[in-house]
Amino acid sequence: MSNFGNDRNPYGRIIKEVREDQHLTLQNMADSLGLSGPKTYQRYETGETRPTLEFLEATAQIFRMSLAEMLNYRKGPVFNQCQQANTFGPGNAYYETNTKLVAALESNVKSLEARGKHLEEEVAFLRGELQHARKA
Repeated sequence: MSNFGNDRNPYGRIIKEVREDQHLTLQNMADSLGLSGPKTYQRYETGETRPTLEFLEATAQIFRMSLAEMLNYRKGPVFNQCQQANTFGPGNAYYETNTKLVAALESNVKSLEARGKHLEEEVAFLRGELQHARKA
């Protein structure tokens, strides 16, 4: 009996979905993880074997993902994100986020420029004080 996708072990669905999307076989995964065979790996996907953190990290590396990326993997939203990314201007979440980010970065640049100018003035003042102190 399969525990695939149950609350106790939700990782099976995720690793199976990513593996299939990356066109990897059970044998590929078993070999890469140093397991005794594809059936051993399949037990992780079906929920028969609960994966350890080390197993999940090694699996994410094989998928060329961070552990967070793998655990948050969702097959469906990719199309919607691409579709939304092709919508230009206001109303596009990427546009709105980028507009806010650009505004914040511009504000930071102005602040750093002002601080840089202040520091240049302070250096000039201190050089003058140093010269004055050397003459005295």
